[in-house]
Amino acid sequence: MSSRNQHTTRDFHGYYQVQELYEVPDKTGGFKSQKRWMFCIVGFGSLKELTGCCEVRILKWDGTNEIIDMDKKDRITINGKKYGRRHWNH
Repeated sequence: MSSRNQHTTRDFHGYYQVQELYEVPDKTGGFKSQKRWMFCIVGFGSLKELTGCCEVRILKWDGTNEIIDMDKKDRITINGKKYGRRHWNH
């Protein structure tokens, strides 16, 4: 089973995001497309014992990275909105 991939990037409020377009085989022998914008986590840091959160380094559009928290449910918070595991990659 093979797949074909393409990707584009964007500046999302100062954070680097990549959108990967996956073409996966469907039941008819053709392909169906799936895509999602993903934040790029470039490293994991220490666990905060009191809150259970983990520090992560997220890639910024300018090439730097920022330390943010990841909660117990593997969610990061960007501009007040929580993004789960389906919206970040490392």
